[in-house]
Amino acid sequence: MALPGFAQTTVNVSGYVRDLASGEELINASISHEEGSGGVSSNAYGFFSLRLPAGPVTLRVSMGGYEPVLLKLNLSRDTSIVAELSKKEEDMETVTIRTSVRRDNVRKIEMS
Repeated sequence: MALPGFAQTTVNVSGYVRDLASGEELINASISHEEGSGGVSSNAYGFFSLRLPAGPVTLRVSMGGYEPVLLKLNLSRDTSIVAELSKKEEDMETVTIRTSVRRDNVRKIEMS
């Protein structure tokens, strides 16, 4: 809780978001502060950086097709992290595709 007349201490949290299995950097992952508002997205290198108030915070790291991760941190200084996301396990139903060929325009086959 910030007191009137006193500046709240903020720290920089930066790092990378990666695929847990491959180690590949994840582009456009969402990193948000659960207790506050706002957030950022990872860039083309999987990198992100945001300013947060010092003290206990929870970061939510998420991306479509991946399980979200909650990171509980107690921030007292600038911090660097690596968030690793695992792909969602999705059960897919079996799809059967059937086709048929209409031969209405073929009267007879001729060979020369």
